[in-house]
Formats: sequence, structure tokens, C-alpha cells
Amino acid sequence: MTIKKSPAIIRITNLALQTIIGVNEWERNRKQNIIINIELSFDPAMAILSDDLKDTLDYRGIKRQIVEEVNHSSFCLLEKLTDYLLDILMSYEKVLAAKIKIDKPHALRYADSVSVERSAQRQP
Repeated sequence: MTIKKSPAIIRITNLALQTIIGVNEWERNRKQNIIINIELSFDPAMAILSDDLKDTLDYRGIKRQIVEEVNHSSFCLLEKLTDYLLDILMSYEKVLAAKIKIDKPHALRYADSVSVERSAQRQP
């Protein structure tokens, strides 16, 4: 009997950052809170064999890059920021698929948050 194991999933949950995001004049002048959730799928086979960081996804390094990009970004739309960060996640060769959701808390009156979610997958 052959056993096929699924890819591994790494999740970065509720990464709270601040950035310039929005179309209103006041939104362009001060950073606002955003919350980022990331899901990365990859093949862990080499990492399982070697038990070595170089053979897996370095989630600390990925988080650092996302923080750096967000801290220096300025977008009008959540859609644009979400797509921009998704492209960064997919630039890592080991990533088979990625999903990112960005929440903008209190963007709407009477709502906890507004969010945009995107995903991408490598084609075989």
C-alpha cells in the first residue's frame, strides 16, 4: 500500500501591523491598523528528512519581509495591498499555494472589520 501525504500548511495568524491604507484624505495622512492572516502550503519532505531550516519555509523570515513591506507601503485599496503581498509570498520557490486575508478593523460603522482575501497556486 502506498501512502500519499498532503502538503504541510504554515499559518501566520493575526499579524497586527500599521500602514497607510484608504482613499479618504485623513487615511492618507496617518497609519491605520490592519490584521494579516497568511496560509502557506509546501512540501515538507526534505525538511522532515534533514530537520534543517534551509529545507523548509522560514516563517520568521517571511514574517519579517511582510512587516517590512507593509511598514513602507501606501495603498488606497485593500485589494491592491493584498495582491502585492500575495505576489511576495508566491515568490518563495517552496510555496506551492498561498492564501492571504487582510482585515481593516472598524473600516465600516457597526462592523468589526472589512477584509479582502486572495489565494494563488502554482500550476504543475
